Amino acid sequence: MLRFRLFAAPARYVRHARTRTLKISTAWPWARDLVTALTLLQVLHPA
Repeated sequence: MLRFRLFAAPARYVRHARTRTLKISTAWPWARDLVTALTLLQVLHPA
């Protein structure tokens, strides 16, 4: 069930000046959880 919540996140993937940004709506109930999960993944495997 969590997978469907994450894939249905109201977000936009934006590219600008050779950087990529995922803009997540703050009104979305799981926005903070998604940001925390993505931050932890980035710490575990920096690009």
